[in-house]
Amino acid sequence: MSLNYCTNATIQQNHSKPEDIVGFVPEIENVHLRSALAFGCVLIFLVGVPGNIVLLAALRESIRSRDGDTVTSVTSVLIFNITASDLVLLLYVIPLFSLHFVLCSWTFGPLVCTAFKVASHISMSVSFYSMVCLSVVRYVAVVHPILARLVRYNHALMLCAIIWLATLGLSTPRWVYSRVVGVGTRSVCALVMDERERLLFDVALNTVGFIPAVAVMVFCYSRIVRTLWRRGDMIRNNQASLLFNRQATTMTLVALIAFSLLCIPMLVYMLCQAKLFTNNLDYAIVNQVSIVLCYTNSCINPVIYFSFSGQFRLALKKVLRNCHSEQNLQNNGLPRNTADMHNVCILTSFRTIGNS
Repeated sequence: MSLNYCTNATIQQNHSKPEDIVGFVPEIENVHLRSALAFGCVLIFLVGVPGNIVLLAALRESIRSRDGDTVTSVTSVLIFNITASDLVLLLYVIPLFSLHFVLCSWTFGPLVCTAFKVASHISMSVSFYSMVCLSVVRYVAVVHPILARLVRYNHALMLCAIIWLATLGLSTPRWVYSRVVGVGTRSVCALVMDERERLLFDVALNTVGFIPAVAVMVFCYSRIVRTLWRRGDMIRNNQASLLFNRQATTMTLVALIAFSLLCIPMLVYMLCQAKLFTNNLDYAIVNQVSIVLCYTNSCINPVIYFSFSGQFRLALKKVLRNCHSEQNLQNNGLPRNTADMHNVCILTSFRTIGNS
């Protein structure tokens, strides 16, 4: 993604053409618009960080209660993986992104620039590929329930490790091409490539990293929906099992749809930016709004998972009981205010995760 929205001059370092910077867009002069986007990032941070920390604690409780030997625990581990990647985005990427809206120039140096690009890509990719794996897990659980009995907790851990290592490998172009370049009197953190390198980058992004994964999800969920809804009356499983699988599938589908709706605008912009390159301010606005919109996904996942999963809500109640017990041990058992309770809940969630 681009951070160089505050520029419309000639690049002075390494390259002389704006189009050599992947995602180069002209300056957004409107201070109110920049302030609104910065405020949006702050809001995402304030909502997303506590929500995802509590979700991690609830997932840990859910995994422990399932003894780690069922498809349900594997699903929880993959959602844990998504939540952890969201926290990387919330704690590192979004603060830098919001500061850049305010400063209108990259002032953090080349190392932070490279780490920013890599962390952003890894976070989004881990979420995406974990969703792909979730679709496969739900497919096995619903369409091949006998095979699902072979799935174990250790398999999920191995899968998560593979996802992180694979996305780290896919982020290689960001390690290599991330630069802090001068544009006029300002600095930009961007990917700097020539035309051939950009073409290879786009081809790899589509043919290797994206299209096959989408095909897998379409196949898996089409078979799942056909099995659970169109042929539900023919399934030999009892009614409780059918209802549980429908709820679990609905939860993962809603999370996937939300991810798609919020992130597709940014993906379309990234894929078409070479053809759409222009100095028109509209594209600068589209670029930045699409990025903030995509980042919003990191703070709504806890809402989706708690809304659709009774298992996660039960685990959340246990976490909240721990928060209440922890608070009662302080201040002679009398909580002073809501902020104190909120802070203790966050600390307790961290301790719960750390004890796993």
